Amino acid sequence: MQAGYGEPPGSPEEEPGAREELESQGRQARAPMPQGGYMPPARQLRAMGYEPLSASQRRRIARRGIILASSLLLGLLILLAVLAPIMQHLVNSENGAAPLPSQVTKTAPLGSPITLTGLSAGEQVTVTAVRIINSATPVPSESFLGPPSGQRLYAVEFRLDNTGTIAYDENAGVEATVIDTSGKSYTDALVDAVGCQEFGDPHDIAPGTSQTACVTFDVPATATIREITYIPDGGQDTRTGEWPLSS
Repeated sequence: MQAGYGEPPGSPEEEPGAREELESQGRQARAPMPQGGYMPPARQLRAMGYEPLSASQRRRIARRGIILASSLLLGLLILLAVLAPIMQHLVNSENGAAPLPSQVTKTAPLGSPITLTGLSAGEQVTVTAVRIINSATPVPSESFLGPPSGQRLYAVEFRLDNTGTIAYDENAGVEATVIDTSGKSYTDALVDAVGCQEFGDPHDIAPGTSQTACVTFDVPATATIREITYIPDGGQDTRTGEWPLSS
């Protein structure tokens, strides 16, 4: 067939209906666009050949995110636990506190004094576990605070002498403990016993002065106390006084 006007030489003859078929195929290949021109993201993904995540896949991804966040939090807590003693040491150094010493434990029989140096420069206290009351009675005004059923009130009288050069901030309620023969320790019951009242205000003991008072403990009725301990500076010091007790 001879090329017509405007038709490049050698172009193939277009068969009847070919153009309409190509246009029909093009319309089928294109994803239909909803009215208004907006296509939801899920349909857009499908139009591009991607399938949206299933519910189970989304749950797996969420679980992995939770596991990763938990691991990061655990690592942060471990890091803080490692850095805390270092930061405390730096703070103590800046405040004039003595460097943290190694663990030191001093022992003495009941009624004998033990001298313990505190964390701050010039801080020193001589502690004496004077006597014990194996089964004490709460004062009448605090009888409702008495030990629970199956327990008894155990009291220890302490004498604290400030043998340092600065005031000692007494906190015997957390500095003193008793330990039974099973190894369990007991802390302050915060109850005054008849004839053996707890330490009160003022808590600061000036250099060269002393205070004598009690610390009480709720212990099992059948427990045998084997040891009294005292750790200065709110129980945070590395020096410990111990008074072993005979069975």
